[in-house]
Amino acid sequence: MYIISQFNDSFKVPPNKLEHIIVSIIDSINTKYQNKMIEGKGIGVTLYDIVSMTTPTIAIGTGDVYYEVVFNFIIFSPFQGELIEGRVLRSLPSGIQVTLSFTDSVFIDQCYFPANSDFDEDEQLWYWNYDGTKLPLYINSTIRFKVHHVIMKKQESVKPVVVPQTTLMSNNLKQQKDEKGEKPNEEKKDIKKEETKTDEQTQQDFNQEENEEEKLPLRIYGRINESGLGLTTWWS
Repeated sequence: MYIISQFNDSFKVPPNKLEHIIVSIIDSINTKYQNKMIEGKGIGVTLYDIVSMTTPTIAIGTGDVYYEVVFNFIIFSPFQGELIEGRVLRSLPSGIQVTLSFTDSVFIDQCYFPANSDFDEDEQLWYWNYDGTKLPLYINSTIRFKVHHVIMKKQESVKPVVVPQTTLMSNNLKQQKDEKGEKPNEEKKDIKKEETKTDEQTQQDFNQEENEEEKLPLRIYGRINESGLGLTTWWS
């Protein structure tokens, strides 16, 4: 159900967050990888730990600091036949949607409900008619289901950031320039124009990636038509 995978990615720390570098990097990692499809393996849950960080590289002009970080991330990777518990999120005529707190991409089609299940149009709820008793599938109730199949869209996976090298200078290079009396702000105008263009292109790439991540990359289809499945209160 859960696996730990190691990744190598670059993250930016703006000047106003340099006093809390680790916190900023942790937030950046979780923002990028949490609830996202990761390399076709599953949905990112949360950061497990940071393994290492390289010497920082400073962006000319902006003062942004880039770190290349090696880290381990927890991934939710469901498999067919796995038993999972979640909460009923929505009830629809075609079935129910289930949330696992970190993803709402679980759907149980009505054809995989127990026999004699009916949808009440007035209450917008599903009921299982068991031996003359109507057992409702209430919203927010805990439900146990079996994974029937999983659909992953690998093309929408999170991709590591490629830091634009033309806008960066390492600490060693900065020290050498300072010793020569050169400062980042004294770069030639044509170089600044090239850097600005690179930043704009990078921002466009980020925006395009964010638009892709808005699509649902993982679909989990479950079933509750076996003994022990359905609302946990049915079997308690």
